[in-house]
Parts: sequence; structure tokens; C-alpha cells
Amino acid sequence: MEKSDQNSLEETMTYGLKESAPIGGFILAQSSPAGASAYLNGPTTKKTKWTLHGLWPQSAKDWTGVECCAAYKPIIESHLSALEKDLSEFWPSYDPNKTNRDFWNYEYEKHGTCALNIEATNTVKKYFETSMDLLVENNMEHILYDCNFHPGVKYDSQLVRDTIRKEIGVNVHFRCAQDGESLYEVRICFDTLFRRIDCPKPGNCFRENIQIM
Repeated sequence: MEKSDQNSLEETMTYGLKESAPIGGFILAQSSPAGASAYLNGPTTKKTKWTLHGLWPQSAKDWTGVECCAAYKPIIESHLSALEKDLSEFWPSYDPNKTNRDFWNYEYEKHGTCALNIEATNTVKKYFETSMDLLVENNMEHILYDCNFHPGVKYDSQLVRDTIRKEIGVNVHFRCAQDGESLYEVRICFDTLFRRIDCPKPGNCFRENIQIM
């Protein structure tokens, strides 16, 4: 592909961006397959490998999600061709109403377009590659296993939090189902250089004991 053609593709991808709040960091959200499928009312799955929900830029002002794209066009196929095999493994859709490509388009439109001012995420390819690299380096399935926490078993919530903090050095954010104890997602926070930092909020798991889905 000629350089001018590549520039044209990138311009198409970023068309419609609007001014957004400065980015203070990112959230890397990882979900258990069983938990994600149940949360989205999808079919029962026998998969066990934790996968990406997303990489989400956060406002430097108040650590909330930022909105960037006013008129986004769907991802051009050539941007994903070299990554599709890995994305299908590490970033699948568990929503019965969204294909993998629908999901990737949605995540890039909502979150990836907010990360264009960060070197590691300033193109479509780099955004997805950085996300997958972070998953490999911060794999929650491996972290939980190394800490001797296993699906289907209830553990003291604070013990799980404290053990993960000891393992990776920061406080993480838990997401539970409406029962407040079924843990289906863990979020790790990063600064704009992708160094782990404490997440400012603990999440919504309000029960004393939690069960990993």
C-alpha cells in the first residue's frame, strides 16, 4: 500500500473526532467467559480463558470515560486482517447479537478513537495490538490461578483484593453480577505510559464473599 493511501485510510478512521477531555490513563477490562456470557444473556460456554472486554481511556479530570467520536465510520477490513486470528482468541464477543467484528468496531468507535493522542494507541492497529499486549502481561486468569483462586469457589472479598494487590502491586476494580458476589470482570488501571496504577474505585461487589464465575 502506498503511503498516501495509508494516510487516506487513517483520515477516514479519524473523521468526525470532536474535542475531548485530556486522557489521564486507561482501564483494561478482562472478563471470564462464563461471566461475560451470563451477563449478556448469551449461551452457556465451556471456555475458561479470560478475555478482553476493552481498553478504555479515562479523563484526567475525574477518571470517567471520555467521548470522542461524533461521526465514526466502521473499521476498514485491511486494518484487522493481520490481527483477526489473535483478536478472535483474546477479544471475542459473547453477545449473541454482536459478531466479533461488530464488537471490535463498537469498542474502537467508543474507546479507541479517544486514544489517538497516545503514541501506543494512535492508530487502529496499535490500539488493538497494545490492548492484547496488556492482556498477555496482565492476564487475570493467570493471576487468579497463581494466587490459588478458582472459579466456582467462594472467597473472602477483601482477601482476594489484598492478594491480587500483593501479586501485581495495585488495587483493581471488581465487577459483579446483580447479586453482588458473582465476579465476572476485573479491571486494571494504567497511566498514559501504561504503568499500573491504583484504580480509584473498588467496583460493585458488595458482598463479604465473592465467587469467581
